[in-house]
Amino acid sequence: MQKRTIILLFLVIALPANAQAADTQSIQARSTNLYLHWKFIQKDVGNAQNTSFNDDSWRELNLPHDWSIEGKFSQSEPAGDASGFLPTGIGWYRKSFCLSGDLTNRKVFIYFEGVYHKSRVYINGTLLGERFYGYSPFTYDLTPYLNTTGDNVLVVRVDNSDQINSRWYTGSGIYRDV
Repeated sequence: MQKRTIILLFLVIALPANAQAADTQSIQARSTNLYLHWKFIQKDVGNAQNTSFNDDSWRELNLPHDWSIEGKFSQSEPAGDASGFLPTGIGWYRKSFCLSGDLTNRKVFIYFEGVYHKSRVYINGTLLGERFYGYSPFTYDLTPYLNTTGDNVLVVRVDNSDQINSRWYTGSGIYRDV
């Protein structure tokens, strides 16, 4: 007889101790898909996380995006057939946005459904975190770093240059919704 392990995942919303049941009605969540109007460059660029960085020469695109599939097939690519003979490497994404509405007593998170492979995420020049696995979704709290009266700059550096890192085609970039 085989033993099976069951893993249960729970989402817990913590309310203040004095919260009434009716107060849960006032908890509101708003979601915005950030898939339009990103700037992109497929190379490593110094200081692109800085808010003053000039990305005017970068290409504008919409997410999801896979820069590998846009490339030319070549048997000289480092990942070889594991990447479908397509280019990997390093790419940068930048998006500017303004906030609307009152954020008093609210939190703002960014949720990435998928970024392949190694990612570093910045908001307004501050590193939020790094992920070294490209298949799992992840979230960062933007709240302490947001500019509520002007532009915010979200920057993602994606490094898929350590090849071979998979047995099948993975693509490169922010390949799912944000």
